[in-house]
Amino acid sequence: MISIGPIVDRFVSTFKQKMVDLCHDFNFSQLNAELVEEMTSNLSEAASASATEGLRCYVESFDTNQATLEHEDTLLRNKGKVPKSFLTCFGEMTIERSLYQHDRGGAAFAPLDAAWGMRDHYATLGVREAVCFASAHCTPAEVHELLGKCAQFRPSTTAIKHIIGKVGEVMEENQDEMMQAVRSGEQIPQEASVLVVSADGANVLMRLPGSRHRRPAERPQAHEQSKEALKQSSYKNAMVGSMSLYAEGSDNEPQRLCSRYTACMPQDNAIEFKQQLENEVSHLAEDADALGLRKVLLMDGSRALWNYAQTNPLYEDFEFVIDFYHTADHLSKASEALFGKSSRKAKYWFGKWRRKLLTTHDAAAGVLRSIEYYSNQSNQNKLSSSRRKALKAETTFFRRNGNRMQYASLRERHMPIGSGPVEAACKSIVKNRLCRSGMRWSHEGGQNILTFRTLVKSQRWEDAWQQYKTFAQAA
Repeated sequence: MISIGPIVDRFVSTFKQKMVDLCHDFNFSQLNAELVEEMTSNLSEAASASATEGLRCYVESFDTNQATLEHEDTLLRNKGKVPKSFLTCFGEMTIERSLYQHDRGGAAFAPLDAAWGMRDHYATLGVREAVCFASAHCTPAEVHELLGKCAQFRPSTTAIKHIIGKVGEVMEENQDEMMQAVRSGEQIPQEASVLVVSADGANVLMRLPGSRHRRPAERPQAHEQSKEALKQSSYKNAMVGSMSLYAEGSDNEPQRLCSRYTACMPQDNAIEFKQQLENEVSHLAEDADALGLRKVLLMDGSRALWNYAQTNPLYEDFEFVIDFYHTADHLSKASEALFGKSSRKAKYWFGKWRRKLLTTHDAAAGVLRSIEYYSNQSNQNKLSSSRRKALKAETTFFRRNGNRMQYASLRERHMPIGSGPVEAACKSIVKNRLCRSGMRWSHEGGQNILTFRTLVKSQRWEDAWQQYKTFAQAA
């Protein structure tokens, strides 16, 4: 077994020799900003090289040289030392390790790789974490440039994509167990009084054939390959869920304490998303019930989401609320249909009923009565067919969702009426990262990024990474 002595000796001797080589022509007779920058670079390079040598000395000391060994009930024979390169936090390191193989051939096995958790891996755990954390915010090309400026290692964009894929695969395979462990270490803040669950969607350009009607018409492409790529891409709806905890604030404005998020790439019926959301809600709802918190399901007017919620027993004791600002938008459309766009009557009617929705109980019923009253006025016959169609749609909206518009009651109880957290999450988690110019995604590639990004935005990265290391080492 190696002691600290050989590691220190290797480190010191490497550092000294590296500094001698680097500073051969260095000007030690004066001091200025340029010389400080040069010395800083020399020290950093020497430290990286010496740390790599110290780590190599430590790891290689555990290699085995026995003639044969048994692995997975198979006798393997030593085929000699074979080098393999690894990317560490100090830079790339090549290790000479014994390789074993059956006499008849087949897969080779390096006991040393398995011993330090690097079998089938190029990057060490520290490098993998840095790459994946940075990739939650940046593209592989940007990560490559970023690490080149602030780290002693700089993986290629190809290596970065490979690391993202391998880490994402482990997280996806162990999603339920990993997140269950993360949630078990979380507690609801003592001052919390309301749990609010929300869900919403954001369009992502996928590498799948389908409709691109949400995209403006493309200009003619110069190459047939570009035209074919457009045919094989379409917009699909990625889903985002937020679980927010609020405390009672002042002036009827609740104070948001924290939010946790989940997000999934587009999928028919959003099966994966609903399962992940339900796992999160189940855990939080149990703790919320124990603490006597009020529970609210707050979303926009998506009929698919409300139909899902109404038939799910998980939400049966939640108070259903439709986002006030979504409601106000429909109120505005109703005013334009009744009185004409930007007319004084439209502005007055909209302002009046917007205030009533916030201050008067059951104001949604009053909105319907007012719409019916003005619809029956003699000037109704002058409305264009498009305005009549719009008015019918808004009447249906208020009739269908009136029981979810108890905003006055909610404000009196210091409860939120807007689904801002999930709408912001759709932008910050999905749009800002997956919808940059020219981006098209596979389901797996996009999901890896969404997984990393939701962990970061939910302040869960550290706990989740500890779980990843457990699963990665067991693989």
